Amino acid sequence: MLWYGKRTGQERDGKRAGGMQNPYTPPTITPVPDWKNRIRGHGAEPPESLLANPRNWRRHPAFQEDALRAAMDRVGWVQDVIVNQQTGHVVDGHLRIAAAISTGQPAVPVVYVDLSPDEERLVLATFDPLGALARADDALLQELLRVVRPHVDDPNLTKLLADLSNGLLYDLGADPATLGDLIETEKAPDPTLSEGQATRLDEVGQQIERQEPDALRRLRERWATAPGQTWSIPSGTTPGARHALVVGDCCAPQVIARLEPALVPGAVIVTSPPYGMGQDYEDAYRGQQPYTKRGEKDHRGPDQTGGNPTREGVTRWIALIQDFVAHWQPVVHGAAINLADHTVAPTPGYGRHTYGDLVDACTAAGWETVATRIWKKPPMLGNNPYWLNSYKAIPETEFVGFFSTPGRFPFRPVAERVPRTEDWRFRTVWEFGTVASQQLAKGFHPAAFPAELPRRCVLLFTDPGGTVVDPFLGSGTTLVAAEALGRVCLGVERDPLYAAMALERCTRLGLSPEKKEG
Repeated sequence: MLWYGKRTGQERDGKRAGGMQNPYTPPTITPVPDWKNRIRGHGAEPPESLLANPRNWRRHPAFQEDALRAAMDRVGWVQDVIVNQQTGHVVDGHLRIAAAISTGQPAVPVVYVDLSPDEERLVLATFDPLGALARADDALLQELLRVVRPHVDDPNLTKLLADLSNGLLYDLGADPATLGDLIETEKAPDPTLSEGQATRLDEVGQQIERQEPDALRRLRERWATAPGQTWSIPSGTTPGARHALVVGDCCAPQVIARLEPALVPGAVIVTSPPYGMGQDYEDAYRGQQPYTKRGEKDHRGPDQTGGNPTREGVTRWIALIQDFVAHWQPVVHGAAINLADHTVAPTPGYGRHTYGDLVDACTAAGWETVATRIWKKPPMLGNNPYWLNSYKAIPETEFVGFFSTPGRFPFRPVAERVPRTEDWRFRTVWEFGTVASQQLAKGFHPAAFPAELPRRCVLLFTDPGGTVVDPFLGSGTTLVAAEALGRVCLGVERDPLYAAMALERCTRLGLSPEKKEG
């Protein structure tokens, strides 16, 4: 039997039983301060009257709420909720209070404590993590579960006990608990779309785009895409759900109004806007003469038409980004935005960090910068004059910025959404391939991005069945990645040709786009 007790006075004085003097003189020990008793009393209060702590950082997965409710139904109250008398805030017990409210319980047992605001914050930060550091004796745990299981018939409790037995909720190994162990409160599901499958989605898209100009013209005629249209696309992975594609300007209020009824809480933007580097599809450069060709032996052929970035062009690009963020921030509270930081070379004497311009625009509109990832691409070689005419190195990285409206976007721990097999989930640098671009003459979107990029962003910020928004849909990469992952995509594309490419890609996935009337 294990006892928690004190030594006798003789033992404390270094004397053995029977009065024999211990020849060993113990060293001087600094007295340990007495622990203060901060408990001031007990009581019971209606759950609706208790004040949630504004700094409560705990987020409980749905299955945990169901299991707690089932346990409370079976056993009832066995632990008080902790309330700080000085602030009135709940310090521990938020989930039990929520369960009590949802089931109509009249009162909650409360223990009142006396803590300063600083002390309250310390307890709030350490109460659960210190408990999570405890290790499990697997043999004792399994024996306890063996005895308990026959008396449990609720499916939520059965699942909880099974996860506990399998080591999903407690550390059963020999190594110390890691940060990942502490925050992985629910095992993340394996994604339905792997990195390799995302690459195959790119191949499908390129098969569609790798056509002669006449074939592209026929593609446009087949779908008869035109500004103002809305296309509804029944999902093949989410029963009853529909993707949407609006052909129009993503900054037009009427376009946003058309999609707003489908913008459920937790919707997240995943997009790659124009880069402001002189592409032909950007307004400031549309219709300019070709400024170079690749080498004759370059199998990818000539670059598209375009022009060097100018002060005027970059100014118009900044205005576009500011307009985009200002229009979408009020209706979507989280965004993952891919952008290359070109520093706008080679225009002599005029350079900017375009990713910094994006961050500034988001900050001004009310989105804060949550995090940044760096996408490392394969080596890029060629004789593109954009780089030959400058001192800048050919860019082999791009940025993915994560932005949100403070307090409005419902974040969840990464480990709950992305499984450990995805080793990129906590990494700053993401490394994967890109896709061919800058060949509109051969049917490629001039700024296509690989499906792996939206795949990672969608996994990080949405749950299965969640909603993804791409205001710059292009040829539909975000849409097909969302479909493959079991999410819903709402897209906007102003160019009818690129919209036709996106619709064609949907048909290659077995989907059947429908044009909505009116």
